[in-house]
Parts: sequence; structure tokens; C-alpha cells
Amino acid sequence: MGAHIRDFGAYVDFLSTVLLCAPDRFPRRDWRTEDEQINLERAFQILNEKFALVSSAMTAEEKVEAMRLLGVSRDAYRSGDRANGASAIQQFRSFLTDKKP
Repeated sequence: MGAHIRDFGAYVDFLSTVLLCAPDRFPRRDWRTEDEQINLERAFQILNEKFALVSSAMTAEEKVEAMRLLGVSRDAYRSGDRANGASAIQQFRSFLTDKKP
């Protein structure tokens, strides 16, 4: 999963998808098995797994802050708080684009 995310631009594009679809509006794809369908947990799993693609220019402290923002977003969405989930993921995206490798 997430094989299509191979560079910074693809990662940021996927962030936009998460922003538009989280927490529960991810489209179902006929060509994906049930286990491959994107949902909130899978989306954040992919973002975490692919984080190395976008963090090479960051210091250790910046990586910690970026991951904190991603966690805040995930936790807010999990609790049903779309506004704070979206706000944190937008902050995360801004943070990434400011530190683009």
C-alpha cells in the first residue's frame, strides 16, 4: 500500500487526499481488495511509512515536531473532530513545504 508515493510531490498529493477524505469519506476502489481499501488508519499508516521521503532536509527536532502534528491530526480525526484534524494536517503540510528537501 502506498507504492505510488515515491517522492515529495506524491506525498503532498496524498496529504491533500487525506485532508479531503478524512475521517470517513475515502473512496472505495473496485480494484482494491478489502484489506487494501484506504481508511483513516491506513492513510495515517501510509503517511508514517513514507515520511522518510519528505524529511531528509529536517533536523531531528523538526522531524519530532512534524510527527507530533501528524499524530495530533490522526487523534483528532479518530475522536470525530474534523476541524482540528484538518487544521493539524494543514499545519503538517505547511511544515513540510517549508522544509522541502
